[in-house]
Amino acid sequence: MRQYLDALVQAGEDPKGFVDLRSVITADNMKKAFIAYMLRRDLETPPASLNNIAMLLLAIARHHLKLPQEEIDAIAGIRKHVATEPRGMSPKNKLRLAQFDNWENVARLLSLPDRLMERANTAKAGRLAGLDAMYATVITILLACPMRIKNLASLDLDRHLITQTRGTHTTYSIRIEGREVKNGEDIEVRLNSGNSRLLHQYVMRFRPLVSEVPGTVLFPKASDGKPRHATNLGGALKQVVYRETGLKVSPHLFRHIAAMLYLRERPGDFETVRRLLKHRTLQTTMDFYADLSNKWAHEQYDKVVLSKWGGSDV
Repeated sequence: MRQYLDALVQAGEDPKGFVDLRSVITADNMKKAFIAYMLRRDLETPPASLNNIAMLLLAIARHHLKLPQEEIDAIAGIRKHVATEPRGMSPKNKLRLAQFDNWENVARLLSLPDRLMERANTAKAGRLAGLDAMYATVITILLACPMRIKNLASLDLDRHLITQTRGTHTTYSIRIEGREVKNGEDIEVRLNSGNSRLLHQYVMRFRPLVSEVPGTVLFPKASDGKPRHATNLGGALKQVVYRETGLKVSPHLFRHIAAMLYLRERPGDFETVRRLLKHRTLQTTMDFYADLSNKWAHEQYDKVVLSKWGGSDV
């Protein structure tokens, strides 16, 4: 904040006018200060320190000052302009995603919900069985619809789940309005029969074992029936997956896994991945997954073309 105020003074602003945060944190002031900041240091591209200042100012404007959305958007636009974040997947996530180059690991993860639910069904009815069924359901939903952990933790039976019943079969759909999603995009997915069956078992039989407090939260806390905190749910999920499979998988990695498995079969089909992950722009999807698609494009070429001429080992 001191750096920002110093840059404002360099830009010609009178410090006597700095009477409160609201008077100094404006989009116009940020532009003036950032230009002065770079001119003083003879910089052509924004440094990481400027990005840090912008992030601080945006956080204050949004959470402390609670400025109107139009002003928040203007400040966020400036922050985006000076952002120094690398595009694409982080090295840590690339390393963890590499686990799934091995199809045995893919099978371990994809089969985990059924294994957890089978154990819950054969165990003595109680909280441990309820938790096994709960994490089976959590993983099933993330595999079917790789949403962000905040949305997952907030799922509510009345607000987000839609049921269709035919005879003894119940099919579930999940719908989350854009106002509840980070990028404003609606989430809507119809679960297949197998996933719906597992979810139905959890809702009807095991959810009451997780929390006896009445309510409509899908993944309730035992103490008060309110939604589990996203951080706690995500951390516990990582522990369960590692304990059962030996794989290091965070909730967010499910999004990358979904993209990886799809692009392996359909290299270059970024639009489907964009729709699946609810990215606003195709460029965002390509920034993350172009390298994966390029890798498998060569495999497809080998399979479709070279194999017809006696194999690719020649």
